[in-house]
Amino acid sequence: MKEQNIEYVQNALFVYDGENATRIEELRQFKPDIDIRAQSIDHFLESAHNIDPAIEHLVVCATLAHLKAVIEIALQLDISLGILPDKDQKKLQYYIGLPGDEEHQVDLALQKNQQAIDLIRCNDQIVLFGARMGRVPVAEMGEGESRFRLFRQFISDLRRIRLLGFTFTLPNQKPIDTAASGCVIVTHAADNFTTRLIGSDENEIDGMVSLLVAAPSSVMRYLGFLYRVLKGHITIQKLPDTLGYIKTRELTIETSKILQLDIDGTAASKTPVTCKVQPLVLKVNRAPNIANTAKIDTSERIELSNLPMGNEKIKAMRKKVPFFPYATEERFKDLFVVLRQDARLDVSYLTLMFLSTMLATVGLFLNSSSVIIGAMLLAPLMAPIVSLAMGMLRSDYDLYLQSAKTIAAGILIALGASALFSYLLPSALVTAEMSARLNPSLLDLAVAIFAGIAAAYTKSDKKMLSGLAGVAIAVALVPPLSVAGVGLGRLDLNYFGQAFLLFFTNLVGIILSAALVFRVLGYSAAIKSRKSFIYVVLTLALISVPLYLSYEKIVENVRAESAWKKERFLVNGKYLIIKQTKRYKQGGADVIEMEIVARDSLTRLDLDILKGKIRNTTDRKLLIRATITYIL
Repeated sequence: MKEQNIEYVQNALFVYDGENATRIEELRQFKPDIDIRAQSIDHFLESAHNIDPAIEHLVVCATLAHLKAVIEIALQLDISLGILPDKDQKKLQYYIGLPGDEEHQVDLALQKNQQAIDLIRCNDQIVLFGARMGRVPVAEMGEGESRFRLFRQFISDLRRIRLLGFTFTLPNQKPIDTAASGCVIVTHAADNFTTRLIGSDENEIDGMVSLLVAAPSSVMRYLGFLYRVLKGHITIQKLPDTLGYIKTRELTIETSKILQLDIDGTAASKTPVTCKVQPLVLKVNRAPNIANTAKIDTSERIELSNLPMGNEKIKAMRKKVPFFPYATEERFKDLFVVLRQDARLDVSYLTLMFLSTMLATVGLFLNSSSVIIGAMLLAPLMAPIVSLAMGMLRSDYDLYLQSAKTIAAGILIALGASALFSYLLPSALVTAEMSARLNPSLLDLAVAIFAGIAAAYTKSDKKMLSGLAGVAIAVALVPPLSVAGVGLGRLDLNYFGQAFLLFFTNLVGIILSAALVFRVLGYSAAIKSRKSFIYVVLTLALISVPLYLSYEKIVENVRAESAWKKERFLVNGKYLIIKQTKRYKQGGADVIEMEIVARDSLTRLDLDILKGKIRNTTDRKLLIRATITYIL
C-alpha cells in the first residue's frame, strides 16, 4: 500500500474532540517511528501559543467549527496541517482532496507533502465550502442529492423569493447596483450544482473570490433553470439568464435589507459583507494537485448583464417574482422600432392592400388557389395586427391606436375593392374557392390562434422573420375579406356575414394569441391594459358561439354524408349506390350534391322515391342535386 519516496513528518500533534480521541492509535500503529502526541481541542486552544517548538505538524479530527479554530492557530504559527475527516464530513473530504478509505487518509495526514492553498474570508471568518446571503437556488445541493429533493428545494425557494437591492463594490471600480434574491461565495469545495456553473473558472490557488448572484426575473425562467439543472445542461459557456457572476480579489456586498450571512451552512454574521482572499496561506496535506498552474485564470471577471439595473431594478424590487418574464423597451429596442413602423399607415401599405385584394378577388373568381396564395404573400395586413397585439399588451395607446387605424383602413380598402369588382361582374358564378371561405368553424379559430403564436414568435427573432410568409399563407386574411366584399357587391348579407366572420375570427385569434406569446417571451412587465384584453377575450367568446354551431353542422354533415355513402337504396327493385356527397348551405337552404351510380335507367317516379328516402334520413329540408352515372 505504501509507495516509495514518500517522506513523512517526524513530530506531530494530534488534536481531537469528542470520541475522536481513539484515532490516535491508528496514527501510531501506522507510523510507529513518528513522535505523535495528542491533545483535546479544549486543551490545545488554551495552550496553543505554548506549543512545543519540536512539533512541526498538526493532525486534526474535529468538528468544522473546531477545525477552523485550529486553522487560525496553524496560520499564526506557520505550521502545516493534516486532516482526518469523520464519516459525516463528506464536504470536508472533498475540500481537502482526501482518499475515501481511512487507511489512506491516515497515510496522507502524516506525509510531508503539504500544499499551500488560498483561504477565503467573509467578515474575517473562514469560508471552506461557501457563504450565502438570501436565497440562491440549489446553492447547497450536493452531488448525491435526488432529483426529487432538488425539485422540492426549488419549489420551496420559489414561494419565498423576493428581489432585494444589492450593491457590489470591487477595488478601483464604481459600485454596481442591482436587484437579486441572493448570492453565494463559491469555493472549490462546493460539491454541488453551484460549482458546475463556474467549474473550470474557479481554483483553490487563483487568489480570487467567486460570487454567484441569483435574480430569477420570472417563474418561467426559474423553472427553465430547474429543468437545466435536472438535465445537467449547465455549462460555463453561458450562464443561465437568472444568474450573474463576479470574480475578483476583494469584494464588499451591501443589501437594502439586512440579510443573514451563512458560512458553511451555519449562521455566522449579517450584511454588509466584506470578502477577501489570503493567497496560498493554508499549508495542508491533500491529494496531489494535478492542475496546470500555467492555465489558472487570475483575471477579474464581471458578468451581470442578466441582472436588473436602473429602472428595471426599481420595478423588480416592488413586487413578487412574476410568473412571466418582463422586459423594457430599451432591452428590445429593435423589435419595438419595427413594430411601430409596421403600425404606420402609408402609401405603400394602402397600395399593397389594394393590389393584394384585387389579386385575391380575381383568384377567387378564377377558382385558382395559386393566384390566391400569391395574394396572401403580398398582403401587408398581418404586420399591423401583430403591432396592435403588442400595443394592447403594454398599454401603449399610441401603438394601439395607430395599429387599429391601419387595420381599419386595410379592411375598408379590401371590402370596397372586392365589392366594386363583384358589382362589375354580376353574372360570375360562386366558385369552390369562394365557398371554402364560408361557414367558418372552431377549426378556423384554432388556425388563427396558432398563426398568431407563430407570427409573434417569428417577429421576436430577426433570424425567423422569413417564417412570416408561411404564417400569412396559413391564416389567409385577405381572401375572406375579398369574399365578404363579393357578398357586399351582390347585396347578399348572408354571404357577406359568413365570410366576414371568418376574417374576424382570424383577426381576434391572432391578436389574443400574439399578445400572450409576447407576454410569455417577456416583452411586458404585465398586461397593463386589462380592459382591452378582456374585450378581446369576450369578443372571442362571442364569436365562438356561431363557430361552434357551424362546427356542429360540419360534423352533422360529415356523418350524414358518410351514412349515405354506405347506404344502398332499393327503388322499385333497382339498387342505387351513392358514391360522392357534398352538403352545404346556399341562400338559406341546405343543399346536397350527390353522385349516384345505377345499373338500370331511372324514371321520374324512381327519383321521387329516392328523394323521399334521402329526406327521411334528416329532419332538415334538403335541396337535392344529383348526377347519375349508369354502369352498363
